[in-house]
Amino acid sequence: MRRNARRGAEFVVLSFESEHAFAAEPGLRERYANALEIVSSFGEARPLFLRNDGSKIRRALRLAEIATRGARTANELIRERGIDVVHCRSNLPALVGARAARGTTAKVLFDNRGLFSEEARLRGDRLRAAAERRNERRLLLRADATVVVSNAFRDYVADAYDLPQSAIDKVVVIPNGFAKERFDYAEADRKRLKNDRFGKRIVVAYAGAVASWHMFSETVEAFIRLRAKRPDAFFLVLTHQGERAKEALHQTAATSDEYLVAEAYGDDYGCLLSLADFGFSFRIRDVVSRVSAPIKFGEYLAAGLPVLLSPEIGDTEAIARENRLGVVVRDHQSDLDRALDDMLALVGEKDTRARCRAYAENNLTVDQTAETYFRLYQKLAKQ
Repeated sequence: MRRNARRGAEFVVLSFESEHAFAAEPGLRERYANALEIVSSFGEARPLFLRNDGSKIRRALRLAEIATRGARTANELIRERGIDVVHCRSNLPALVGARAARGTTAKVLFDNRGLFSEEARLRGDRLRAAAERRNERRLLLRADATVVVSNAFRDYVADAYDLPQSAIDKVVVIPNGFAKERFDYAEADRKRLKNDRFGKRIVVAYAGAVASWHMFSETVEAFIRLRAKRPDAFFLVLTHQGERAKEALHQTAATSDEYLVAEAYGDDYGCLLSLADFGFSFRIRDVVSRVSAPIKFGEYLAAGLPVLLSPEIGDTEAIARENRLGVVVRDHQSDLDRALDDMLALVGEKDTRARCRAYAENNLTVDQTAETYFRLYQKLAKQ
């Protein structure tokens, strides 16, 4: 939004807030204040405070309150400000936006951020899954444009929701972009820093949460297998869940001089990540992973790292294969050794790091993401 404000877009951000949530979650009010400050730097913030006092009855009515008060407030904003496009980020905001745009000339942009019906099904909540499925199809039919984050997501939408071609034609792929400015480093400086910190050791990186669906245990196992091939291997873990990562590493034969667990999400993130030779990006194989577009993939490439991948993570497998930017592990039992050997060979190629950076900078930055959104706003406004 900040980038598109510089291009001439005017934003009014309608958010749904709760005083009860502020009281119940430490630090939430401070994060909210920071968010308001960010929004005020490029647009107008219009928070809508819910009457949710935390009781079971109020929690049960929370979604209805968002749908009714949210739609009424959004409709007033559309008429008051002459809003051209209602950009609805995810399912519930899209429901609000679709109702708010009735009787106006505003166009509805459904920014589909995930398959909530499938997530509910995976949790075993069949009633919620069925309700979300119906809602998702209605939104896909109603929206003037739908954004998804991968070609795999677009293919899934086209196949799974029994949509007419007119609705499929309105689906636009806009991948999640990484912030290029976080990876603004000189290659000569990177080489010198790596030599100072790690010498000639091969360094492998994991960036992200320590979660079961990120397969962190399998990632640690892959490092142990790599160490059997390369005894000098070093594991760099960048996460905000450092204690969980260390606990998982302590359960293996890894020693403290073979890994570093750090929290690096500021200006030093890209520089530190670039000290590695390749990155791990494993995810469990389910439909949610199959349509995803992990920002981490672009960040690895921006840092010059080819990626050791699980299959069927959005478009990453096709991108890695077609551009020689990574290696796919088909099966962690039977295929991991082959994949590690192929990755070591890829790391050894002279132009691999430059090729990874070039692809990321030419295809996956948040600037490119913002520009595509801006063109879509213009197209919808003209309609």
